[in-house]
Amino acid sequence: MSMLAQLGIAQRLFAVVGAIALALAGLAAFAYVEMQVVIRDAERIAQQRMPQMQRVASIELDITRTSLQLRHAMLARGPEELAATLADVGKLRQRIATQLADYEKGSSTDASGRLAKPIWH
Repeated sequence: MSMLAQLGIAQRLFAVVGAIALALAGLAAFAYVEMQVVIRDAERIAQQRMPQMQRVASIELDITRTSLQLRHAMLARGPEELAATLADVGKLRQRIATQLADYEKGSSTDASGRLAKPIWH
């Protein structure tokens, strides 16, 4: 006879419960290790990617402002208004160039840094 057959019903139930508890403990350990990976990834995203996305949003907003100012320059009624508008466009271009340089510095890979170069240079 096998050893399992020699055990009583209570002992077999205890063995099954022990095996299930051991499996659950293993599952809990696995989940803990995997959650540490998720936490690390979330921290990396918060530290690196969110600021990059904020830079991209700021660049997008400044490009929109620049296009609106260029439209305003085309519709300018006088030379003073045109000069003021073009000065504002120059400031926006400088700010965009600065933001693109910051984006390139904060890029995690060379490929993402190279993507920004043709935009304004």
